[in-house]
Amino acid sequence: MDLSRYNHFNRGKKILVIPDLHVKHYERAETLDRLYAINQMIKQERPDIVVFLADVIDFMSCRDSIDRVDGDAVMSDLILFTEVLSRIMSNLKRLKIDFYFCEGNHEERFRRRPENKMLGHDYVQKIVESFGIIWVPFLRTLYLEGIGFSHYMKAGSSRRAASITAMDNGKVSYFCGHEHTNDVRMGVRGDGVRYTVGKLGGFWHMTQEEKEAKLWSGLTILTDVTGNGQCSVHQYPYDHVLEKYGKETYALGLRRAADFYEDQEKAFA
Repeated sequence: MDLSRYNHFNRGKKILVIPDLHVKHYERAETLDRLYAINQMIKQERPDIVVFLADVIDFMSCRDSIDRVDGDAVMSDLILFTEVLSRIMSNLKRLKIDFYFCEGNHEERFRRRPENKMLGHDYVQKIVESFGIIWVPFLRTLYLEGIGFSHYMKAGSSRRAASITAMDNGKVSYFCGHEHTNDVRMGVRGDGVRYTVGKLGGFWHMTQEEKEAKLWSGLTILTDVTGNGQCSVHQYPYDHVLEKYGKETYALGLRRAADFYEDQEKAFA
């Protein structure tokens, strides 16, 4: 699959959006392969901007339902969080790419627990910034090139849908994660400006336990980003990304299947 098929049409900047990853402690190589695939996709596609919609891990050690935080479990979560970012960001500093991290509700769990004061409530933020990634606090909207991004669909004090707030502020497009569903809609405002709003799903392995209805797993690239909020949306399902960039057993199986069907098509051509 040629992920760069649109490049000759691209008139503006390119933004790669990484939705909720929800990496677990028990994952094996073939599921963690998605982190390597993201890294390789960034290297090949060379976006101008990368936006993490956060919820990188679950931070179950800090969930509200437990009465007392286990310090060892917290440290284990912090190590996993650091390792996930390390795998994605490996050898990317030399590239001229701006990275942003829109804090999610699972990262915010760490900040809410008073037991974590000994580490500092901004410790997760410091980990993110150590990789050269710009931190955007929970419920704040990141505006880039006239496009709004946040983890949660309701951002700001009004508690209204963030896309409505963005349009009222003249920022015509908006993208978020959180719900793990995929719903991208386009329209034209009264002044003729085209806008796009969307929930961009998540990005995990199909063998994981999240089997809720209508979940979508993949990555999104915005192209033709010219500064007025207008953009073109290109979405790539998990299997397509793994087929192109993965290196573990599952990804190799996808490539073998693709090669088989390609050979079959040639035989009957």
